[in-house]
Amino acid sequence: MLNRSILTASSKTKRFVTCFCTLALLTSLSGCRRPDQIERYQVARAGAPHRMLGAIVPRGERGWFFKLTGANDVVAKETDKFTAFIESIQFGEGDDADPVWKLPEGWTQEPGEEMRFATIKIATDEQPLELTVIPLPMPPTDGMLSNINRWRGQLGLAPVDDAGLVKESTVVKLADGTATLVNLVGKSGAGAPMSPPFAGGPAGDADAARRAAHEAAGVEEPAGGEAPAALPSTVTYEAPPEWELGERVVSRSAFAVPREAAFVVKEDDRSAEITITALGAAAGDVLPNVNRWRGQIGLEPITEEQLAAEAKQVDMNGVAGEYFRLIGPEQAILGVIASHGGKAWFVKLQGDHDLAVKLQEQFETFVRSIKF
Repeated sequence: MLNRSILTASSKTKRFVTCFCTLALLTSLSGCRRPDQIERYQVARAGAPHRMLGAIVPRGERGWFFKLTGANDVVAKETDKFTAFIESIQFGEGDDADPVWKLPEGWTQEPGEEMRFATIKIATDEQPLELTVIPLPMPPTDGMLSNINRWRGQLGLAPVDDAGLVKESTVVKLADGTATLVNLVGKSGAGAPMSPPFAGGPAGDADAARRAAHEAAGVEEPAGGEAPAALPSTVTYEAPPEWELGERVVSRSAFAVPREAAFVVKEDDRSAEITITALGAAAGDVLPNVNRWRGQIGLEPITEEQLAAEAKQVDMNGVAGEYFRLIGPEQAILGVIASHGGKAWFVKLQGDHDLAVKLQEQFETFVRSIKF
C-alpha cells in the first residue's frame, strides 16, 4: 500500500510539472509575438481601363452599328482614323442599300458572320483590334439614346438623358445621312447582359448570351451548379439523326443571338452548321441579307434583277420562303428567308464547299418539314 501511494503521488507530481512547463513556454512565446499582426483581405480586382469608339448610322428602319473596343491607350490612337472611316461611309439608292467606305491605312476588311455585315481588323503594336459592323432594326423612338446607353452600360457607365447624349456624342454629316459618334472610357466587362436584339455583355461571353436569351424567352435561370435550362422553340421540324445538336445561343460582338434550332455536321476535316434564327421583321429585307451571305463566302454582291433570277420558292407547311443556293470557292451557303408572325425567319446551312453540296437534299427536306 505504501509503495502504491508513493508511486501515485510521484505520477501526479510529474504531470503537474509537465503542465506547468508547457504553460510557461506558451506564455513566453506569446510575449515574444509582434504586437502588430498582418491581416490579409481579398479585394475584388477592377476591370482594366477600356475604350469604345462607336457610331450609329440610321437608315430607314435599320440602324448601322459600328463599334471598336479594346485597351484604353491602344484604341485612343485609332480615334482619328475611326472618325475618318465613319465620314467616308456612303449608301446606294434606297433605304435597303448596304454601306461602302474607305478603309484607313493598316485596316483590313473580312466578311461578316451571323449578324455581322463586316469585320474590320486593325493591327497595332500592342494588340490586334476588331471593328464590327452590324445592321439591326432601329426603334422608331429613343433608338439612338437606348443603344448608346447600352454601350455605356457595357463599360460600367451610368446612362444619360437626351441632354447628356448631346454633350457626350458628336454628329457628323455623311454623303447621304448623319452618324452619331461616341468615345467612351470605362472598365472592361463591367456591363450586365440585356435582352436581344440589343443585348449587352462582353463579346464571346456564352453565359451572358445564354442569360440574355433566357430573359427574352421568359425562361428562369437554374440555381448555381445546375445545368442550364433548354431554350424553348416556337417551331418544330424533322432533322436527320446524324446531325449533332449545336449552340442555341451565340454571342457576336456583344450581341446575344438566340436560335430556334442549331445543328452541326462533321465529316473528316470538314464541317457545316445548320441554324434557324428569328429576328425582327425589319431585318428580313432579302437583297441585303443575300449579299451579306455572298460576302461571307467570297462572292460579289448582286442586283435586284439577279436576285429574282436566283430565288426559288420553298413551302414550309404553308409558310412561303425564298431559297438561295450560294456556292463560293471554299464554302457554300444554302439559305431560306421567310416572313411569319411579325418576324423574319432565316434557315441557313453554311459549311465547307463539298460537304454543303452533299447535304443539299437533306437540308431541303429539313426546310420543308419546319412548322411554325
